Amino acid sequence: MTMNRKGLLVIINIFFINTILFFNLLFATTGSQVSLILSHDTIQPGTQLTAYFNIKLQPGWYTYWQNPGKIGTPLSLNWQLPPKITNQLIQWPTPTLIQNNNYISYGFKNQLLVTIPLTIDPSIPYSSSVPIAVTAHWLECKDDLCVPKTQTLETDIIINNTNSYNLTAG
Repeated sequence: MTMNRKGLLVIINIFFINTILFFNLLFATTGSQVSLILSHDTIQPGTQLTAYFNIKLQPGWYTYWQNPGKIGTPLSLNWQLPPKITNQLIQWPTPTLIQNNNYISYGFKNQLLVTIPLTIDPSIPYSSSVPIAVTAHWLECKDDLCVPKTQTLETDIIINNTNSYNLTAG
């Protein structure tokens, strides 16, 4: 009977240790900073602007490129755009080679800045403020630990008869 009790205690201890490790991973903070900036404050119908999605990583952390290699998951962006504004494909910078154990992948250390063209349909009506939102999903990794990240960012753009650049962009 004591052998069964000891076996049960071992199983319970393993369960609690794994639960603690799981919650440490789930709530791990990587210290990254994420931002969404538009190239324009004001835009004319029938034109295009650029969205800049930026991830600043802490030293030692990295994230993956669009074609990460055998391991890794690239950044994905799910846009919540009003009618008559459409997003184009992500424009990726050139990645660096990342070696982790026996695997080689492609990604970015320190920072990932991608650009996404947004097209404004010529028939969109003028507006004082149009919301632009994106939900991003990506992995941040350091050594053998990868933390899945999700964040929704929002901004807005004014649609009228002039183009005005956002001086904090680019």
